Amino acid sequence: FEKPDTTETIVNAEEKPVSNEIKGINVHMELEMTDAAEVLLIFDEQAGDIMKGRVNGNVKMDMTRSGDITMYGNYEIDQGEYLFTLLNVVNKPFVVKRGGTITWTGDPYNAIINIGAEYKALSTSPYNFVLEYLNDDEVKAEARNSTAVDLTMGLTGQLLKPNISFSLDFPNLTGELKNYTDNKIRLVEADQNELN
Repeated sequence: FEKPDTTETIVNAEEKPVSNEIKGINVHMELEMTDAAEVLLIFDEQAGDIMKGRVNGNVKMDMTRSGDITMYGNYEIDQGEYLFTLLNVVNKPFVVKRGGTITWTGDPYNAIINIGAEYKALSTSPYNFVLEYLNDDEVKAEARNSTAVDLTMGLTGQLLKPNISFSLDFPNLTGELKNYTDNKIRLVEADQNELN
C-alpha cells in the first residue's frame, strides 16, 4: 500500500481554490489462498534473501481509514524454495519442506513462522568430521568414501527476525561409522555456533 496525497484542490464557480481533505476508506478482506498463488517472503531484497512458494490457508486483513493494517490467519506451505544468503558471501538454494506455517495475529510484519528447508544434493566424506573416533583401518577406509549429507534449516519465531537453526545427518551410513557420525553430530548440535 502506498499513502496517496491527502488533499485535492477543487476550483469552484468563482475560480477560488478550495482544499478538501480526502477521508479514505475502511477495507476488510478475507483471503482464501490455494496453491495456485505464489507467496514471497522477502527477508533481504538487496541480498536476494527471498523465500517463495505455494501455500494454502485463510487470512483476514483489515485496513482503517488512517492506514493501519491488521492481519489474522494462517498459511501452510505446500512447496517452495529459499535462496539463503549470508553477508552476501554464502548463497545456498534450499527446498522448503511441506507443512511449514506462517501465522498472523494482528501486526502484518510480526507474523510467526515455523518453516523447515533442506539443502539437496550435498555429499562429502565423513573422514575429517569423525577423525578422532577412527582407530580401525577398515572403518577409516569406509569414512574416506563420499556419502550423502542431509542439511536441514529451521526458521522459527518472528518473520522479520527469525531464529535460524541447522541439523545434519548422514542417512546412508551404517554400522560403526554411523554411530561415530551420530555421536559427533550430537556434540556439534549442542553448540549452535559450532554447527553454523
